[in-house]
Amino acid sequence: MSLSPALVRLADDIIARLRDGVVLDNDVRHFIESACGVHEAEDQLNLIRQAAEPDAAEGEELLELTFFPDHRMRLALESAIQEAAPGDDDLPELAQRIAPEGEGVAVRLFLGDRETTVRMDEDAAGGFLSRLNPDFEIPERTREAATDRLSEDVATDLFVRMRTARRPWNAGGASFLARLIEELGAETDLPELFSFALGLLDEAEKSGNIYSALMTRKRRLSEALRQARRLDRQLQKSTMETLMMQGVRVLYIDQEDARRQMDLIDRIAMAVFHRTESFDIIEQNMEIRSKDELMDRMAE
Repeated sequence: MSLSPALVRLADDIIARLRDGVVLDNDVRHFIESACGVHEAEDQLNLIRQAAEPDAAEGEELLELTFFPDHRMRLALESAIQEAAPGDDDLPELAQRIAPEGEGVAVRLFLGDRETTVRMDEDAAGGFLSRLNPDFEIPERTREAATDRLSEDVATDLFVRMRTARRPWNAGGASFLARLIEELGAETDLPELFSFALGLLDEAEKSGNIYSALMTRKRRLSEALRQARRLDRQLQKSTMETLMMQGVRVLYIDQEDARRQMDLIDRIAMAVFHRTESFDIIEQNMEIRSKDELMDRMAE
């Protein structure tokens, strides 16, 4: 089977991006430091070069982290991916086009202020494509909402986030994401809201109800904040060591992050379902059906 012209263009675009360079992030450095005890950038690049040698006996996990499409590269490739629309059966031939057998493709790597070039073979190219997830099909309902309501750059960003999530979407999930775009498309932090919603859809699959999953997460966060406030009050009277000796269960929670998540949940729930719930200190809850009601409760 020969590749279509659009698939050839996608392969050539990937090759060009790899040759332009991959910036290695802190995950790669941390892996090398923790697994190999190597801290200097030049020595870390040497390990990557050794792992990429054709006869290397180990280093597969390191190469998976090295040959990883970051968000910047995904954004640059998204248009070509959608145009080519590769299927699962196209990926082996696409990998061979990117890294021909016996030749591979030269990949420029940047780590801090150092750089090197290594060769990606066909197997590594297949792994790279798997992580890029080009055969994922963005649901039509969500695609239409993003295309109609958002700028091209923002829509592309959301498509990449969906592709990176690496999960199939049922009609309910696709409709939920579309409604979120339609209601909050003007918000400057829409990508953050969208990513948060994508993560919650996994929980929604277990409960079978997206609104219920939102409120369950909010209830857990609210309870964690109550425990954190209780601990803060106890620490005003006793030391941490004393509390631990008394058997007090000490849990750490980033209170600012918990409040941020609760705010995101409220905004998503109000936008899509036009209601949310407030969990108060005595474990009662109150349904809220307007933005003014929500702001009043948050001010209390």
